[in-house]
Amino acid sequence: KGPFVFLPNHTNQWDPFILCLPILRPIRWVASDAAFRDAAGVLLAMSGTISKVKEQSDMITIQELKKAISLRYVAGTFPEGTQTWDGETADAIPATAKLVRFLKVPVIVPLFKGGYLTKPRWASKIRRCRIEVYYKKILDSDDIKTLKLPEIEQRINDALKYDEYEWQKERMAPIRSNRRAEHLELAHFTCPSCEVTGELKSECNLLFCSCWFLVEVDRYGFFV
Repeated sequence: KGPFVFLPNHTNQWDPFILCLPILRPIRWVASDAAFRDAAGVLLAMSGTISKVKEQSDMITIQELKKAISLRYVAGTFPEGTQTWDGETADAIPATAKLVRFLKVPVIVPLFKGGYLTKPRWASKIRRCRIEVYYKKILDSDDIKTLKLPEIEQRINDALKYDEYEWQKERMAPIRSNRRAEHLELAHFTCPSCEVTGELKSECNLLFCSCWFLVEVDRYGFFV
């Protein structure tokens, strides 16, 4: 009840749309201005998404978030500032803790599991895979009043800490796709055998090099 802030991990570009499904309330998301330039930009604009220039302090964005909170909306932003390349979450950018203190409302961290394997940043196509989302409240208004900024930042980072492949070792959720390795060379760009950069190529479920190094990405996303 009441306004709060979502701080989810960022696995793929569909994260905000997935999180909107079970929440029957308006959510004002913050998104990079670059996201408004592709096909999803129309949906972002229609949903009231707040544009933000990456790596720059933006008082207009902060004021828009403050306005959303005053209207008792849910505000959402991705504290890592970017999508993961390897399935592991990065630390939240330092300004996140300052934003939380400024807004003074409870903070909920939705943790995506399976989202990266469904659409890795380096892949061009969505693959069918299981997605789980776990919601956890990590801060309430009283905590924000008493905790110091480094303590707020630590709570956020602890809640976000996650490794997709460690989760997959336990879950073993099948990836339904015949293009599991396609464009993987965008992330794995140096051959582990000959150590030459730029020679790795991908096709369907295979990643290979001119030195005859070859691996297959199995139906669970692991190298064989």
